[in-house]
Amino acid sequence: MPDAVSAASAKLAQAIADVQTAGKALAEAAIAASQPALPDPVPETPAASLPLTTVIWEADGKELALPWNRALEAGKVVIQLATGQAVNVLAVDGNIVRAVVAIDQAIGDPSKVIGKPAIIRERYAKPAPTPAPQPVPETPVVVAPADPKPDPVAGPAVLRNIPFLGINLAAHSNANQVLPGEAGTHFKWPSRADVRLYVRDLGVRLIRFPYGLQRATLIDSTGLPVKGGQLDPTFVAKMKTVLGWIREDSSGEALVIFDPHHYWRMYRNQTALVDGVRKQTGALLPAGEAAGQGGRWKRQEQVLIDDANGWGAADLGDHIASMVTTFDEPMILGYGLGNEPYASGGALDSLTQTAMEAKVVADANIMLPIIRKVTSKPVFICGNQWASARNWATVSGSFAAGIKDPANNWIPEVHGYGDLDGGSSGKYNSGNLNAIPVDQVANVFRPAYSYFAAKGLRGFVGETGIPPTDSGRAALARALDEAKANGVPVTLWIAGGDGAMGGEKMNLDDAGHAATRDLIKARAGERMAEWKAPRS
Repeated sequence: MPDAVSAASAKLAQAIADVQTAGKALAEAAIAASQPALPDPVPETPAASLPLTTVIWEADGKELALPWNRALEAGKVVIQLATGQAVNVLAVDGNIVRAVVAIDQAIGDPSKVIGKPAIIRERYAKPAPTPAPQPVPETPVVVAPADPKPDPVAGPAVLRNIPFLGINLAAHSNANQVLPGEAGTHFKWPSRADVRLYVRDLGVRLIRFPYGLQRATLIDSTGLPVKGGQLDPTFVAKMKTVLGWIREDSSGEALVIFDPHHYWRMYRNQTALVDGVRKQTGALLPAGEAAGQGGRWKRQEQVLIDDANGWGAADLGDHIASMVTTFDEPMILGYGLGNEPYASGGALDSLTQTAMEAKVVADANIMLPIIRKVTSKPVFICGNQWASARNWATVSGSFAAGIKDPANNWIPEVHGYGDLDGGSSGKYNSGNLNAIPVDQVANVFRPAYSYFAAKGLRGFVGETGIPPTDSGRAALARALDEAKANGVPVTLWIAGGDGAMGGEKMNLDDAGHAATRDLIKARAGERMAEWKAPRS
């Protein structure tokens, strides 16, 4: 009797399972039938292998519907749409056929993405490695510190064979208030001739490359960069071309530092308060404020990089991580967080000096863990008040203890100029420029060197320069000698703009700086055996 009951129970269980299977199949068929007719999606690669191609079924506000895949993990992947927009996945719902994902940005025009292919990729995915030429002897390398008994926190990475002297190729960051602006009018890329002159003919092997951040990214309807770190394809293509020229003319020996030249601020399309709510005015730049090309770009307002303004420190960290995954190669020495933060009393970017110092430290501590997911290379952090070298201990004194780098490989960056009025603007608009004291430039940097020596920090002079006079060159030579004695590399301002910096006294392209270029050529081959903190 028990055997008969068991057999009957087994048959009943099997029948129930068959019904459930049939019901599930009918349900899935009904769901599939309810979807709009779409082109067949590009076949997906296995979920474990990202990136993979999918198709967008629906787009509504900040939600997307697409075929389910177990690779869709909240907080871990980005969906790159057919428009180029990259959106972060915040939450995932649905079933084994259809996934509904919450994203961090609204889709401006759903018709441009519905029925179109899209790519799912890891939020911080590295690109597939490409073969690189073998470095020639003496190429700088980063190696782990040799220590048989390492401290609980690893020492800074050892940086060897670093050039002492380089230049800023900086015309891409001109006129940031015209967005995106037009290459050749509002900003300029270094030309093939520029790279050939400085890298091949003068032997420059250290290059700081300031760039207009909002020209490097896709921007949304507010004028701010899109979320997710998506780079502008035109910027990527042109930057790779310039890097190719540098590689060719240096046989791969040159080192490049990327500098998002933003002053800890973004330009946003102009807004006005309407019933207590800030709304875009839609105002356009007049001709006189856009190099005679008014009516083509929105009037901008400057706001702090801050979540409250629509784009914050984590977004900047995502951007730098994208720069790493897009451009990293042996020639890239490191990445800057941003140029010259400063205090201001502006209507939309007001912050005291003390508050700005604290903000840079806090923002750096948000960005560094993001960046360290993709690189352990040096990260350069400009000091407060325009990276003031003379006043570093006063305006950036909290950096040494406050900044926490998981890779212990951040380097403070200082700027300074020898203006005779006692300032450090680099305009050199006062005094007798033919009688600049020989210590005028060196005096600017001595306080910073003392701070770095006391704190055990390596230092970098990202910007300094002189007017085209013999006394200016003598002052520069003295400053370079002291930087070398302290083990601090220097990149001179400013070069490679095809005339974009016409009228600026420090423009190394000008004929008056021929002797300065000779000075660069004579010193370009000097290198430090190992980059260490200055000696006290």
